[in-house]
Amino acid sequence: MTDLELVYGSGLVQVAPPVGAELEGLRTELNNRTEAIRKDLALGTVPARPSRSNCGHCQVKLLCDRFWSDVNALGSDSGALSNVIVLTEESRSENTWFARITSSDGILDSGRVVLRQFEGGNEFWSKIEPGIEMRLTDVQVSLRDKEELPLISLTMLSEALFCQ
Repeated sequence: MTDLELVYGSGLVQVAPPVGAELEGLRTELNNRTEAIRKDLALGTVPARPSRSNCGHCQVKLLCDRFWSDVNALGSDSGALSNVIVLTEESRSENTWFARITSSDGILDSGRVVLRQFEGGNEFWSKIEPGIEMRLTDVQVSLRDKEELPLISLTMLSEALFCQ
């Protein structure tokens, strides 16, 4: 059989199957990728390879020292949520804190920011005290006027790890 059809809800799409050199190239690439996976699995611990695509939906990036050691190398993704490390300084009000950025994925330089509480985050908020370093994933960053501090809003998607 030499016909290849992809079936979507909107209809069929005809795809020309690879032949000749293209088929051999795909075979070689698949063999190389399979061998690389086998080598990684034989290590016992899968090595971290931080990148925006690899880490975007990772369930354990809060715990991944390799991710956080160079989070700014990932760069910003316009419109996306950000990952930052902050050091809390002082309470500004019942639901905001001043903090200092120690690392971010390119959106913020080191400097002072305001952290704002998310709805339903009372348990998290009650644990914050001055001098706590926190890894924060998937936060919304608002860069306001130059005279005002950037605002970091924790959302329902955000996660935090208190580092000691």
